[in-house]
Parts: sequence; structure tokens; C-alpha cells
Amino acid sequence: MNHEKEPQLDVNTDPEALLPERLDDEEAKRLICQKVGIPEEEYWDYMNMLGSETSEGLAPYPFKTPEALARLLLELRDKISDYDTILCDDTSGRLPALFLKKIMDKKHEEQGKDLVRLEFVAAGKQYSPLFGEIREFIREKNKEENWQKVLVVTDHIFSGESMRKLVDILEEENIDFDIASVTAYTKKHDERYEHDPCNDPKVLQKLYFGSSVNEDEAMAAPFYHKPKYTGVTKDVGFGPTSAHAERIEESLEERQQKIRNNEKTLGQKKKQARKGMKDLAEELYKLVE
Repeated sequence: MNHEKEPQLDVNTDPEALLPERLDDEEAKRLICQKVGIPEEEYWDYMNMLGSETSEGLAPYPFKTPEALARLLLELRDKISDYDTILCDDTSGRLPALFLKKIMDKKHEEQGKDLVRLEFVAAGKQYSPLFGEIREFIREKNKEENWQKVLVVTDHIFSGESMRKLVDILEEENIDFDIASVTAYTKKHDERYEHDPCNDPKVLQKLYFGSSVNEDEAMAAPFYHKPKYTGVTKDVGFGPTSAHAERIEESLEERQQKIRNNEKTLGQKKKQARKGMKDLAEELYKLVE
């Protein structure tokens, strides 16, 4: 597919103008407080409590991860029952996908629907040969399972180049989908900054996200480069736009040594992170009731 012929944003277009309608920050804060039953002046204390108890270590500041996930739920609240499949970025998307699946499954059970499918893809570099395999995987899975509505889940949208390649595949297969990201870099920025924010209409028009980050935070996504929680890492050779999942490869001797030294600690961290996401989902389910 020749992307050079596809419509791109005019330099004067605000990328956020293409996003689905979004709550403003004050309204989101008011709704969160109302739904969870706290006074607005206790909002940050509540987020800090959630961060320290359920997702400690997953973001530069503990409150940022639960706040972004809470906000993401608000953006998806009217659509949360529509999805029958989650298509997850196989690295940093694992924990957000676990969080959203817990929410969706509970809602589906209440409505007498089947539980949500969870599929993993190593979505990433726009030039990666893996995209041929991903296309075939999606085609076969869709044929087998008859996907009705897919939610693509990742932790962070930076340039949008990686996501566009996956969007191309979904569109080619005539699959109805939305994109959910915990954080996104979409704002206009100082022209001196060397990296561009996401400005692809194909991505932006489908994108629901929790928190919009500024250029200083653009490379500090909440789950990015946290292999100790997921068992996989990202190829960082080309910066934050390379979201390609790679399994951590080690020699047998290195692996045996790591198992002897770190298995218990790493296992505890992964279990703690996953339990944290489940606990957070239980608490924040109030936002979609």
C-alpha cells in the first residue's frame, strides 16, 4: 500500500481535532469522583492510593497509570459492551489488555454475552517482515471466529507509524475496530522538537486514550520497556516509534543462571503487576456501571 498517496494532515491542522469526541479534563474528573463516590478535593489522594496499592512501579509517578486507565474507561464507557475481541500489542499492551478484558468480561456476563476473546500480535515496526505473518494470523482468526468488533490495545501512541500498519491490515480484512491506548502523544508541539506526534488521520479517527502526554513525557509511556512485568521487551534500536515485540533471548547457561538467581523475584513482580491490574479493574468498574 502506498502511503505517500494517502491524505495527510495540513501543517495547520490540530491532530486532536480528528479524535473521537472526548471529555474535557474537568468533566472527566467530576465524573470519576461521582462514580467512585469521593469528593472532588480527594481526587488526587484517591489516584495516589490506587497507584501505590495496585500499579506501583509501572509509571514514573504512581498516580499516572490508574488515572490514565480510569480516563480511558470513561472514553470507552458507551462502547465497552460492543467489542467481542481484544487485539493486544504483545509487549506493553498486555497489562492494559488484562485490565480492559476484566472490565469487558464482567459487563458481558451481566448482559448474558460470551466473554471477550484476547489475541496477541507483535505489532510494531512499519517495515517489519512480521506484518506478513500478522496479516495471515488476523485473516485466519477472523475467518475462524467471525470477529464483530475489535479493540486494538496498546500502552502508548507516539508517532502512530506502527499502529497505521496494523490499521491497514484490519481495513484490508474489512474488520470493524477501535484503538485504545493508555497514553498518546497527539498535541501540537514546538517546531524545534525533532519527533512528530501522531498525526495520521487513519489512526486518530479510531483512537481512544487515557492521558495526553506532552513532549517531555512522550518517551515515558506507562508500560514501555517493563519486561520484568511481561516477559517480553521492545526492540529499541529505532527509538520510541519501534513497538515491535521481541521475546527475551538468552543462552541456556544465561537462562539457567537467571532462573537460579531471579526466578522468584521476577515471578512475584509479574504476579503483582497482573493482580494489580485485576484489582484496579474491580475498583474502576464503577465507571462503566
